[in-house]
Amino acid sequence: MKRFSSALAVASTLILASSAARAAGAKLLITNVVVSPVAAESIAIYNPGNTAVDLSDYYLSDYNAYYTIVTTSPTKPPSGDFVVQFPPGSSIGPGEQQWISIGGGACFQSACGATSGWMGFKTLPAYQFPNATAADLATGVPLMVDPLNGTGISTSRGLTDDGELVVLFYWDKNGGTNLVSDVDYVPFGTLSSSNPAVDKTSAAPALAYLPDTAPASQQTAPLSAKGTNVTSNTCRVLPFSEGTQKTTGGNGVTGGDETSEDFATTFKACAAVTPGDIDGDGVLDAADMCPTQAGTAANHGCPAGSGSSSSSSSSSSSSSSSSSSSSAATSGATSGASSGAAGTSGSSSSAVTSGAAGTGGNGGNGGAATGSGVASASGAGGAGGTQGGEGGILGSTGTSVIPNGTGVGGSDGLGEGSTVTPDDAGCTCEVAGGEPRTPWGALGLLGVACALAATRRRAR
Repeated sequence: MKRFSSALAVASTLILASSAARAAGAKLLITNVVVSPVAAESIAIYNPGNTAVDLSDYYLSDYNAYYTIVTTSPTKPPSGDFVVQFPPGSSIGPGEQQWISIGGGACFQSACGATSGWMGFKTLPAYQFPNATAADLATGVPLMVDPLNGTGISTSRGLTDDGELVVLFYWDKNGGTNLVSDVDYVPFGTLSSSNPAVDKTSAAPALAYLPDTAPASQQTAPLSAKGTNVTSNTCRVLPFSEGTQKTTGGNGVTGGDETSEDFATTFKACAAVTPGDIDGDGVLDAADMCPTQAGTAANHGCPAGSGSSSSSSSSSSSSSSSSSSSSAATSGATSGASSGAAGTSGSSSSAVTSGAAGTGGNGGNGGAATGSGVASASGAGGAGGTQGGEGGILGSTGTSVIPNGTGVGGSDGLGEGSTVTPDDAGCTCEVAGGEPRTPWGALGLLGVACALAATRRRAR
């Protein structure tokens, strides 16, 4: 009981440590822009990091003079444009995607009551613009803030169908800085003199900005065609990245040049978007253990051959007439260890090499061959899980006229643990920030405590 209480205490500490950090701005990504129809106009942002990010000092805009917001006489958005701030206390969790509706939450959900054409996304956004008509707003959805006291959002605000820009930026106005930091920037479609690219280069002498990429050299993200029953969109390609974007010498929140991204490669003209399902595989993000990798419901949203919530180990078949194997599921890093991919059985006439080992868990067993067939090589033992768990078990030796090699034992994990069993196993997939995603947040951490306690009991 004392050990279990200690495990709970560790989990509680982890939960508290994962609260939103508010220091300097953190890197986020714009992943989707929907420009048509008007009711569907929206922007999605994504947190690729390992911790929650406080959005209180983050802003969205669609005009190229957004950076003048720091001055005593900022350039107000022209007709049809906007600059908005996220509401105080708002945040975005690690691996989370959030949608911001320009036309209002009710329009986002149900197309403002449309009975034909595009019928809405059937879900609510995380935020909505404040100056939509009352009927277009959704109850309970937080409102974005006008930072210019009534002049930051024009009455006809919206995204230009043919093309313009969207920029997510950070400014700590209470910190005394007179510079904004670009968090992410996406020019899309065809830019024009009325909707030009961002270029803070001319502002450098007065505000100390570094040169942006010359507008003539900036690429744009492609848009899908408009249609009666579809939305016109651009979507960041999975897995999310910023391609060949310059990582130094720019005005980005991490020091990079956000205007240098090769948008024609990192974005695509997607035919449809599905808020609440980043990878569009039909498994909602709340239950998807691999939210940025298209998978199946049977595998909890993970691709075939990757992790699921149960661990399966397979051994080589001793049959002389068939080969059989099952792919071992990858267990969650927070549960202890992961099982290796099992080796396939040898066939009666040819050699078969066993599967490569996964991290943690057991290596695949060697296949058995008959007659003059050559046995498969033994599976390599998996490395120990990052949260503990024993190293992989040696692969077994296949039986054949020509013996196969011996499996290599895996290294022990960091800390105490034991071989993964189906009761302990979980699924882990890497998000862009490099940390395993657990869709249940704090409950997942409490699950770690339970797994640790159970492991200790078995060890006794």
